[in-house]
Amino acid sequence: MSVQKENHFDTIADEFNGLWQMTPEYQNWMSTTIVSTLNLMPDDRFVDLGGGTGFYTKLIAKKADLHNKPLCVEPSENMLSQIQQSDNLEPVCADALSFSERNIRYDKILLKEMVHFVDARKTLFEGIRRQLSEKGKLLIVTRPKNTPLPFFAAALETFAQGQPSLESMKKELLEAGINPASITEEFVFSMPKERWYGMLRNRFMSNLQNFTDEEIAKGISQLESTYADQEMIEFRDQIIFLSGIPS
Repeated sequence: MSVQKENHFDTIADEFNGLWQMTPEYQNWMSTTIVSTLNLMPDDRFVDLGGGTGFYTKLIAKKADLHNKPLCVEPSENMLSQIQQSDNLEPVCADALSFSERNIRYDKILLKEMVHFVDARKTLFEGIRRQLSEKGKLLIVTRPKNTPLPFFAAALETFAQGQPSLESMKKELLEAGINPASITEEFVFSMPKERWYGMLRNRFMSNLQNFTDEEIAKGISQLESTYADQEMIEFRDQIIFLSGIPS
């Protein structure tokens, strides 16, 4: 992960949970799908790689009734500082590649909306393959390059440029000794459009980090030409759940 991208999350750490909270229905859908796809069992040793503030780590641990304290691995100290002792998580300050080099064993690992930050993905996957137990499983949660999220045109371009293709990730997993399988799911949102515009202004996704305030305002004006007569905005979020087990 680059320093610039780490600094983006350092900047929004205090607001991250609020920006990414979306809706309780979304949180439940996402955490349920993760637990089901990973086949998380109560006795599993679980790692959330790039887990940020531990928001979803905590949801997943509760839903799976995990007996072992999950590891929330995150390179941003500001993000990790949001984790409370009562959250019952083990925060680990490390980037993905350096963590994958550690002498550690676990059963299930989640890479939620972070794989696009890693350039040396095959090296990462090889490290994870070495660390996974005999019942190990990996899950990557990501989005397609052409997302249906209501970004303005320039933000859609930066999003597509930053996302690795599903085909390339499957190839890298296979080369690392992990057999991949994927499903794509959709969740339909309905929220006040001003809330969505506020999320854009706060650059809640990393593809927005290099836009100036003026460029964000211009982009929102473009969206408003579509949503001018609406108080609420309805849109689809398309999510790829790419899982893998050691071959």
